[in-house]
Amino acid sequence: YDFYTQALWRGTRALVLATAGQAQAAEQFAREAVAFAKETDSVNLVGDALVDLAEVLAASGRTADAMTYAKEALHHYHEKGNRVSVRRAESLARP
Repeated sequence: YDFYTQALWRGTRALVLATAGQAQAAEQFAREAVAFAKETDSVNLVGDALVDLAEVLAASGRTADAMTYAKEALHHYHEKGNRVSVRRAESLARP
């Protein structure tokens, strides 16, 4: 597998499904994206997949769960020094 590509398309698909109101399918794709991302050595990819999952959960009203994953993403972004992505994750990590 090309884990990077697998994570990217699943994350994108999850966001599209969430926008279409298909929360369950969106969450499944988002969780798969996180799993694939964690198979890589890309700290940013893991953070991005976690933020996608947070956005999917937030879209379905699961704010507390979304905050948990956004905070995990923040850890990855801070580790890498990715200040731009920190801002995206911070917006989901707050109530």
